[in-house]
Amino acid sequence: MLEFRFTFVQVLIVENQQMKEALRDVGKQFWTMFEFSPTGMAMVTPCRLVGFTQCDEAQGHLPKESMVKETRLEWRIIQNNPAFQQILGYTDEELQDRSFTEFTHPDDQAQSLQLLQELLLGQRTHFSLEKRYVQKDGCIVWVNASVSVVCDANGLPEYAIATIQNIGEPKQSESDLRLERQVAKLTTELAQTNRLLQQEITESQQAQETIKTQQEFIQNLIDVYPNSIFAKGSFAIVTDINALEAMESKLQQTKEQLQAVLDAVPGCISWVTFDGRYLGVNQHLADILNLSPNAFIGQNVGFLNNSPEFVEFIEQFLANPAQTKNQVIEAQVNGSTRNYLITAQKYHQDALTVLVGIDITERKLAEEQLRQSEAQLRFALDTACMGFWDHNLQTGTITYSDNLERLYGLVPNTYEATQETLLARVHPEDRELVRQAKQRSLETGEESKIEFRVIWLDGSIHWLESKCQVFYDARGNPVHQIGISLDICDRKQADAQIQASLHEKEILLQEIHHRVKNNLQIVSSLLDLQSESIQEPATLELFRESQNRVKSMALVHEKLYQSKDFTRVNFAEYVENLISYLFRAYGVSEDHIYLNLDIAQVTLNIDTAIPCGLIVSELVSNALKYAFLDNLQGLISISLRSNESNNFLLIVKDDGRGMPIDFDFKSVKSLGLQLVNILTKQLKGTLELDRHNGTEFRVSFSEIIRKREQSQQE
Repeated sequence: MLEFRFTFVQVLIVENQQMKEALRDVGKQFWTMFEFSPTGMAMVTPCRLVGFTQCDEAQGHLPKESMVKETRLEWRIIQNNPAFQQILGYTDEELQDRSFTEFTHPDDQAQSLQLLQELLLGQRTHFSLEKRYVQKDGCIVWVNASVSVVCDANGLPEYAIATIQNIGEPKQSESDLRLERQVAKLTTELAQTNRLLQQEITESQQAQETIKTQQEFIQNLIDVYPNSIFAKGSFAIVTDINALEAMESKLQQTKEQLQAVLDAVPGCISWVTFDGRYLGVNQHLADILNLSPNAFIGQNVGFLNNSPEFVEFIEQFLANPAQTKNQVIEAQVNGSTRNYLITAQKYHQDALTVLVGIDITERKLAEEQLRQSEAQLRFALDTACMGFWDHNLQTGTITYSDNLERLYGLVPNTYEATQETLLARVHPEDRELVRQAKQRSLETGEESKIEFRVIWLDGSIHWLESKCQVFYDARGNPVHQIGISLDICDRKQADAQIQASLHEKEILLQEIHHRVKNNLQIVSSLLDLQSESIQEPATLELFRESQNRVKSMALVHEKLYQSKDFTRVNFAEYVENLISYLFRAYGVSEDHIYLNLDIAQVTLNIDTAIPCGLIVSELVSNALKYAFLDNLQGLISISLRSNESNNFLLIVKDDGRGMPIDFDFKSVKSLGLQLVNILTKQLKGTLELDRHNGTEFRVSFSEIIRKREQSQQE
């Protein structure tokens, strides 16, 4: 009987050793997932820091015992993975025993500490939030932080698992975030299970020590009391077996807890033997295939016939010495095709394989949509003959599109596209322009746009238009300078043709104004010759007035002929020449009648300048003829002003004899004033007369705009 009990104890010891190995494998699985997870992960433990603060009235007067004790909560990092180190830019050694508060943006610290406090008090078991971390180089990075607490056997928080996902990348899709959260949740639950199993390992070790002590005790009893050990020893051994049975029950309970955790994981988890048969699956895998977990046990991995890729993946992995492998496979689930990321890991000297599958169908769809968008963008850029480049201002690397190389006359993938290579293809006269444009964009942050020439390898010259702009991170630091270039050779050729046509038009207009001026000058000369044979004063005066009017129009065309702009007249110069001609025509000396010109430097188009010039000619001629009779000295003033609405006010004033009070200038039979009224209406203006201190005519008008010019302005 005693020998049987010793044998039974030995069996229990062997089983404990096997359970211990199994628990270590589970722990190894957890740490493997922790270490190689693409999501940043950290294990943090709570600790309280005690400090002393003096009261205001006791500053500098009381000893340390009189200070106010303050306690604050800190969560210290005890483990972290490479993905977490990459997000923050620190090494593992730099992160050890550091507080999360040191990396959290000041504006986000209060919310983070509040949520961690609620974890510590048991008010919540986990939380997620978007927050900002400050990286080692000072840059700000937005992350999604998910934190779950792991409690000890007494239900008190022991440590927490934090999963950190960088959400600052613009191409990170929502499906990626959901996938990473699933991995984070799975990792946290495995961490909880690992803690429970580690506790069982400790209890198993304690039980083993107890069994060893009992063995030694029984052996001593056999040596000392060989005849009486049976009865007395029987009671002692039965007591130990009861303890082992209790431990076995506890282990069974732990196993059930582990199964419950695995069933709650939203991933597909299964255990497969070395020959490709299921040992078990979690509830999630069974549910999506509408089977019970027991239906898988003992079945070959391909018994469902829903994924040849999966069967091939398992067979190759089991036949290969590799310990772990990842692959994306397709499977038919409930009539639809789903994509799963499968991770396989071998345990127990390759006797057991654990498979974890995560549904990434949405992520694959998002990747396909992104691929199509990039293809459409590439097609649009190629169709528009556009190329782009991206200068990473933090790393210094520059990437160029194939089409950009073509714009510079290079064959893609035959030359190493660098900044120096492309700049060497720029026309020597334009290189400094290109350098300054890029530097100006970096300094000001504004968009820079230039046109420059490039010389292809065959010697041909091509025109490019380039735009570049700097992009900044959340902290305002420049991170990228991106530019696009466009072939504008066709546009440049069209511009050259337009410029040539404009030049021809200018020459034609110049010739037209020159001929009109000459023809008017001939008319004026003919009138002058004819007037020499006229003896009647009234008729002679009519000829002289007609000659002045012709001269007034001829001066306009002369100014246009001499101007660089053949459509507009500098009115100040025009009036000055016109008045000088009228003074000479009437034989008036500027010492006898003074002239005051106050005309702004404005230009008028020909449709406005001719009637306006005729108005000035008529009013000044009247003043010279009638205002200063009997050699009366006086002053003639001419002014022209414009306002913001492009409305003009022309004033012609003299301080001579003035006009009678009953004189009606609008119904007068005089040809000169009739022309003034007609021309004012032509300008769509108004004419006013002021008789105080001489005579003052005020003409208000706007520049005449043809319909074609108006449509161009609109």
